[in-house]
Amino acid sequence: MDESIIVKKLNKEDLEQYKEIRLELLKNEPINFGSSFEEESTFNEVMWENRLSKDYLGVFGGFINGKIIGVALAVMNPRKKIKHVATLNSMYVKEKYRNLGLGRELIKVIINHLSNQGVEILNLSVVTSNLNAINLYKSLGFEVYGEEKNAIKLNKEYINLFLMTKNI
Repeated sequence: MDESIIVKKLNKEDLEQYKEIRLELLKNEPINFGSSFEEESTFNEVMWENRLSKDYLGVFGGFINGKIIGVALAVMNPRKKIKHVATLNSMYVKEKYRNLGLGRELIKVIINHLSNQGVEILNLSVVTSNLNAINLYKSLGFEVYGEEKNAIKLNKEYINLFLMTKNI
């Protein structure tokens, strides 16, 4: 990974940049995410702030020269019996910065963060046609354990998801 790229957990000071990249990913790649630009562009400031302040959410960003270029979200389970399982969501790197290792670094930082929180298993879902993401996840030790058929419906088209997991 390029030395000038910094990965960190986002906080309220990063709110505007987080909001910008989140809406960008939903607008540019609607097929890859369960939420939509139309829905989230109407969120009020409290909803955005909650994403960066909830204890069970960890939003991580990759920055170059102070500008956010990638993001991923770790969701921890607050319930006692499933606290050992977390989910990786909303992984996105701006197209211009892909293949520099940022996605890999984001996941490694998230795994380290979750491991320090006592999480043992990290799950994710990925669109079955997103081969670059699938290959990245497999290279980091994630395994496909199932497929969710017709998980996303976009413009009358159904999209399948692979369900992947990794012990951390």
